[in-house]
Parts: sequence; structure tokens; C-alpha cells
Amino acid sequence: MKIRHKIGKVIKSSTIKRLLNYESGVYRKASGTFAHRRKMAGVTFETSLPKQIEKTLLEESNKNMLALIDENSPYFSKKQLLKTNLNFIEVEVFSYCNRNCWFCPNSMIDRRSENIYMSEELYLSILKQLQEISFRGTIAFSRYNEPLADRIILKRIEQARQALPQVVLHTNTNGDYLNDREYLDELARAGLNKLYMQCYLKNGEKFEKDNIISIMKKKMAKIGLEFEIAIQEESHILIKPKYSALQEFVYQAIDFNSHGVDRGGTISSLINYERSAPCFIPFSRMYIDFNGAVMPCCNFRSDVSEHQKFILGDLNESSMAEIFSSSRACKLRKQLCGFGKKLTPCGTCKFGVNSEVEKTIPELPDFRP
Repeated sequence: MKIRHKIGKVIKSSTIKRLLNYESGVYRKASGTFAHRRKMAGVTFETSLPKQIEKTLLEESNKNMLALIDENSPYFSKKQLLKTNLNFIEVEVFSYCNRNCWFCPNSMIDRRSENIYMSEELYLSILKQLQEISFRGTIAFSRYNEPLADRIILKRIEQARQALPQVVLHTNTNGDYLNDREYLDELARAGLNKLYMQCYLKNGEKFEKDNIISIMKKKMAKIGLEFEIAIQEESHILIKPKYSALQEFVYQAIDFNSHGVDRGGTISSLINYERSAPCFIPFSRMYIDFNGAVMPCCNFRSDVSEHQKFILGDLNESSMAEIFSSSRACKLRKQLCGFGKKLTPCGTCKFGVNSEVEKTIPELPDFRP
């Protein structure tokens, strides 16, 4: 089976299969019909379909893709485009972080001397705009701050849960402020669903598996939780605490010398990769700094001077729908959705790359018009 893409290229079904798998999609051929599941493109279906319905859904998917890379597309209103595609939003409700880890831009930018809060007015406006599009994805409360350093996080989680009862509420933490069961229980009662706690080493400390497991065991004992070790590798350790009040709770240690990313070119020691794979993060996600600046992915931040030209918009001045469908956002997606050399600093980013798919890159088409 061959499918002619909207822009006129003939794409083999085997190629579509690899591309969809790259984006965690699901494709199968069944009884001569085509079915796939692709949330990012605004189409979600998993059953075998008659060919006419299949054709209609593929056309709608193509219209959506074109609308995401062309601000003048007639297919969707701004709010429709946001509703169809947004499935993850990260909000930094204050700026403070207590650490200055070598693998993070906070090693060069001061996030410790003061704590700047996102205004409650802006935060509630974000929740209201998500209500208006019936958002049911994930809200994460972490950017480059330490979310548990200020207990205002409890209020912000409660506000999100009240406004959007169907969403998944998630946060990362370095664990420094989670030292007893009480705070953990408060987070769960406020409405948090998922907690990813990291075991960070001191700057210059070597990643040694036995030492790290010992540190992690002591942390679990301090909180008062039993656990099981799920991953025990030389550069990655993950344990699962036994705590039923959260949908998911993991505690992990990663060797950033092996698995770190260069954070938009800011960590020079980790610039060791040339990217060819596409990046679809800005197609379905939104990252909001404490000052209201919207960034295209987690590796960009508005307080890095080199990243400021990638600010997609300011939520103090524009709506989420306006920013998501803006000229700047569309142009960036168009640059990133094909295979080949990427613009700086995306060209050295290995975040989210599937190495198995990259092996087949020469066979895959460039979707850019």
C-alpha cells in the first residue's frame, strides 16, 4: 500500500510505520485496511477502518500537520489548533532552585539568591485557558526551579486539580525538601498524580552504582517507604517506592556524563552529538517560565541570552492559542519536522532521539514543503 501525502510525495506504508513508531504511534495492517494511533496529529483511532473513512482521517491528519507549520493555514482556528494538539504543559510557578548542578544552566545562572513567583493572576489565567479547550493532558510543575522548595506548590496543585479534574499533575524534584512522609502525603492530597525524584550527586562526584544505591536506600528509610529496585545499570538506577497514594512515584539516578543533554548548547562539555532526527516536541507541548515566557521545549529557557530569540511569546501579553499558532512557532516546527541538519542549538540535541529509527533516516522522507 502507498499513500500520497498532502504535499505530493508518495510514501510507502512501511516508511509511515517507522515514522509513526518514532513518535510512539501505533500502526498495523489488518484485513486490507489501515489503522494507526497518532495523538500529536490530532487523530486517535485504533481499529481497522473502511478505506473511505481511512482516507478522510488521513486527510484531516495532514491538514493538522500543515496548520502546525503554516500560520496562514485555513484549516483550524487558533483555539482549535491548540485543543487538537496540546497534550503536555510545563509551568514554572517560581524561580528558585537550591542547587547549581554542573549539567544544568543553573551552574551559570543565579537561581538561588532570590525567588521570583509567577503571579497568581497569570497562573489562574493559564488554568482558565486550559479549561476552555477541555484539556485532559499532563501539567508538570518543573522547569529549572526546585518545585518542592516552596510550599506554595501545594496551593498551585490544588488550584490545578480544582480547575481541571481530569488532567495528570506531575512534578520532578531533586528530593532535598522531601524528607518525611508528611510532605509526600500533602502532595498526594493536593492532587498530585506523578512524582519523579532524582538522586543528584555533588559536582565532581563519580557515579558509582553501589554508593548511589546506598544513598537511595537511606533516603527511602528517611521518608519511611519500602521500595523495589527496577533498574540497576552502570549509568542508570531506578527504584520504585511503595506508595499507593500516587499514580506513579519513581526515584532514579542518572550518570549525566553518559546520558546528559547540552541544554540548548549551554553545557559545552555535553555538546558531542549531531542531530539528524526530527523533533516533534513543539507540536504538542508548551513550556512556560516563571515570567510568562513560552519556550518551545524543556531545553530552552528565557533567562539564557542565547535562547531569547526562541521565546515563542509572552502569556502576559498574548493567549496560549495565539502563541501556539504564531508565525514564530510555525516556522520553528517547519525547521524541525524533517530529517537532516538542524538549526543551532537544536543541531546538537539528543533529547528524545530514538537511535533505532535514526539508523533508517536515509529512507525516510522530508515532510517540509
